[in-house]
Amino acid sequence: MFRKLFTTRSLCISAMVAALYAVITLATPVLSYGAGSGWECRLSEALTMLAVLFPEAVPGLTVGCLVSNLLSPVGPLDIIFGTLATLIAALGTWHSPLACCPLSGSFQCGHCGTDPFCLLWTSAVLYHAPGRRR
Repeated sequence: MFRKLFTTRSLCISAMVAALYAVITLATPVLSYGAGSGWECRLSEALTMLAVLFPEAVPGLTVGCLVSNLLSPVGPLDIIFGTLATLIAALGTWHSPLACCPLSGSFQCGHCGTDPFCLLWTSAVLYHAPGRRR
C-alpha cells in the first residue's frame, strides 16, 4: 500500500492537489478564513471528492490544508483541528466511495461525519474565547 503512495506519479498528484487546495483557499480569504466571524466556508474542501478517484489525493489534501491553516487567523486551533478534520474527511471519502450521504445525497461521506462536529466545536471554542468582544 505505502509503496504505491511513494511513486513519482503519486507524489506529483499529491503535490498538485496540495498546491491547488492552498491556492483556492488563499485566493478566497474572506470565505476561507471567516472574515472574523468564526465561520469558514472553504471552496477548496470540494477537492476531497478527488479521494474517490485518486487515493494519492488524501496526503495532498492534508498538506494543502496544513499550509492554508498556517496562515489562518484562528491559529493553533485551526492548524491542528482543521487539518485533522480534512484528513478524516478525505480518508472517509476514500474508504467509502460508493456509500451515499443521507444529509446531502452525494457520496461525500467523510464530510458528513467530521465537519459538522468540528464546526460546532471550533465555533463554541471561538465564541467563548477569552478576550473576544461580544
